[in-house]
Amino acid sequence: MDNLTFKRVSDCSLNELVDVWNRGFEGYSVDVTMTPEAFLKRMVSEDLSPSDSVVAFDEQKAVGIIMNGFREINGKTYAWNGGTGIDTDYRGKGVSQQLMDEVDHLYREKNVDVAVLEAISTNARAIKLYEKHHYELVERLTYFKGPEDQQDISVIHDYDLEIHRVPKEKIRILSFYQEDMPWQNQLESLKDGFFYILYDRDRPIGYATTKENYNSNGRLQAVQLFQVGIEPALEEDDLLLVTFLHRIFRLDLNEVKRLVVNFPNQQDHCLDAFHQLGFQKMIEQVHMKKTY
Repeated sequence: MDNLTFKRVSDCSLNELVDVWNRGFEGYSVDVTMTPEAFLKRMVSEDLSPSDSVVAFDEQKAVGIIMNGFREINGKTYAWNGGTGIDTDYRGKGVSQQLMDEVDHLYREKNVDVAVLEAISTNARAIKLYEKHHYELVERLTYFKGPEDQQDISVIHDYDLEIHRVPKEKIRILSFYQEDMPWQNQLESLKDGFFYILYDRDRPIGYATTKENYNSNGRLQAVQLFQVGIEPALEEDDLLLVTFLHRIFRLDLNEVKRLVVNFPNQQDHCLDAFHQLGFQKMIEQVHMKKTY
């Protein structure tokens, strides 16, 4: 299509944005439809920039959208494509190509060093599009769904373990904190998160970051895990990690929804622990990166 025009999200109405987003992800393998409230909440929680996110128009009709966020990581400017959605009637007509070109120009204007995004691993069309724009696969990410009922484990080890809930700043200064994680798993995306450090006596040997939901009576209803890390010298201690995760997921309780979000497949020791605790693979994504 040669007659597309582009606007920034900040120049569009909220109803217009929600409508093009929901049409853009119609038929997607995962339901990501949003209400206006959810759309605004996501922009805030994931640092998405309305002035730097782009909507494609065919005359007066919004037909595609790319949401963008920006962060400084290790002295470099990172850009995240937080969703590319194209109206079903406009797919296969070059809209996504032109949107990606527009966003690439925007990234260059903002002196972006690294651009990242994720895509469902079975979405061959999207992956081909991103590869055409010089994104490369860096790792695979998996969502795992856990058991909703309690799981008993035998805990036999030589550690004197304590888990403390801490401010997220204490996680960031750990020597084994993993900063280069998928965007939604980074501390900055967990504005309403829960942060824990695992201690052996007074020595920090692990950490976890979660989101947790409680009902009006204070009963835990859901736990989502975004990061878990163990001091490198102890990563091979399977029982230690399983014990830590058992406590973080509160697997001593029944009727709790448990989810692992976007977890890097390269962390084999963690994947083994998830399986031992009864977690099952749900969805796999590819994590892609472009260096400017």
